[in-house]
Amino acid sequence: MTHPTPTGRQLDHCDVCNDEVHRHKLVRTQVAYELPAGMNLLTQSSYDGTVLVCDASDLGTISLGPVSHECRFQVDDDDNMTEVGGSQTWSGAGDFRSTVAVDVSAYTSIVVSAQAGPYQQDTAGVDTFIMGLCDSSGANKSSQRTWPLVPGMRIWFAMDVADIASPLSSSGIYVYVTGGGNATKWFVDELQIEGCTSAASTVKPGTFIKTTGSAVNRTTPTATKTVAKVCPDCFEKIWRTSQERGIPKGLVEPPINVLIQEE
Repeated sequence: MTHPTPTGRQLDHCDVCNDEVHRHKLVRTQVAYELPAGMNLLTQSSYDGTVLVCDASDLGTISLGPVSHECRFQVDDDDNMTEVGGSQTWSGAGDFRSTVAVDVSAYTSIVVSAQAGPYQQDTAGVDTFIMGLCDSSGANKSSQRTWPLVPGMRIWFAMDVADIASPLSSSGIYVYVTGGGNATKWFVDELQIEGCTSAASTVKPGTFIKTTGSAVNRTTPTATKTVAKVCPDCFEKIWRTSQERGIPKGLVEPPINVLIQEE
């Protein structure tokens, strides 16, 4: 009797608990969860080549970045390995910037933040990042903060809207992050712009809010559902409206009026 040749099992992550699980144990199902309160006035939080652009050399989505569990290795028929599914990565010095104007004139201050670091969080390639405002073409830069020797972390700056000076305007700001000063390979991801009603000296970045085409401003947490791949420990049956089992009426059980009970 012959047996099939054993094959390796691919590892993946549960979208709920993020534990590492063999892929054959994961199932796609409905998941109820809560969207956190937060704000991102930028319509695109990750590089897309339109809303967010960069003038350094493009190396593709090869950095582990802030979503390292999505990064994968692919091997072709010639045993050439390629990294995919990570954060967009750049080589050499350049500006990572937004190209769509964001009106912040109604706020007292703004907070701009992003995840940034060297390729694969290489501590030997730690980099310096400069953050600030610019115009629509990436010129007329107004540097706000320099983060030296970043090994892979959230970087940010806060400023009062009243300090946005001509030729820049609070009715349409553009932000930039300059990288590649030390490392040859670097990434910027999860870019966020938040408007605040407090002075810049009292504010810091809030919860990161991912955007993919439109800005988000949630003042309260919002319950919602989605489809996710989950492990057996996180699987939970989600009832459809037609399957709901009724609402408890809070009735109290009446007392038993017969003293003698059957054994």
